[in-house]
Amino acid sequence: MHTYICAYKHAHSRVHAYRMLARVQRQTLMTVRAFWQALLHDNVQFSTIIKSLEAMDTSAKRTDKIFRVMLDRYVWFFALGCSCSVW
Repeated sequence: MHTYICAYKHAHSRVHAYRMLARVQRQTLMTVRAFWQALLHDNVQFSTIIKSLEAMDTSAKRTDKIFRVMLDRYVWFFALGCSCSVW
């Protein structure tokens, strides 16, 4: 019974970590999209470009940090060759 509970907790935390990574990755992609949409306009202020680039940089750093933490925490899971369908 104890093994089952531990396995459930680990599976739940992996699901939570995966969802968090997917959410920040989606946010990063949305900042890239906003940058390119701003460039599609005829008149773009330089400050708008700078703000978009800063938002992309901040978002990418957040995503990288979460991805590194996830890999550090679950490196054994990936090393075993487990499929993502378990998530």
